[in-house]
Amino acid sequence: MDTRDALLHRVTRATPDAFTHGQNQEDILLGLSELYGPAVAEEVRGLVPALVGPGSFNYRVVDMLKLCDVAALTAERQTGCPYAEVLEQLAGFSIRRFLESPLGKGMWMMVSRDMHEILKWSLASIRSAMTHGQRRYEQLGPGAARIVFQGELLGPAWTRGIFVSGAQRLARQPLSVSVENQLEPGLDFVLRFTW
Repeated sequence: MDTRDALLHRVTRATPDAFTHGQNQEDILLGLSELYGPAVAEEVRGLVPALVGPGSFNYRVVDMLKLCDVAALTAERQTGCPYAEVLEQLAGFSIRRFLESPLGKGMWMMVSRDMHEILKWSLASIRSAMTHGQRRYEQLGPGAARIVFQGELLGPAWTRGIFVSGAQRLARQPLSVSVENQLEPGLDFVLRFTW
């Protein structure tokens, strides 16, 4: 699904004007601590002190990708959890944390629990938090949809983690999410949803 080589290639493709929400930096470190133990988070913090600073509203995507790389490598080495799975789990942690925040609760309070509506609103939320990439939602039937991603610097593992954890939590129903039509280095791909 996603590899270190692909992520490092996406680092080279990230432009200086590609930003994400600054909360992601803190979420990655908290996620490492909660999911893999405080020792993993402290090691990562020590390995990349320049990428770990005081929180800000915006965080450069290139710095987030570098932090994700070190986080996934360290967690994989210390726990045996595969690199792509670490990325997916950290993304899931990040979205769950957002959904538990006052902003997340307020934003999603008015959205129905229909999976199609949740997925459409998720795209709107991503657009407000990211300054890169293009995304298109396609309804395939009453229990199926897909989202086409182009130029998605965060890649398929992180993106799948966001949607699996976020949409399942909001809809309160099982959701299957597969990655299809992935072109290396994971900038262009499709997430297919069934429920």
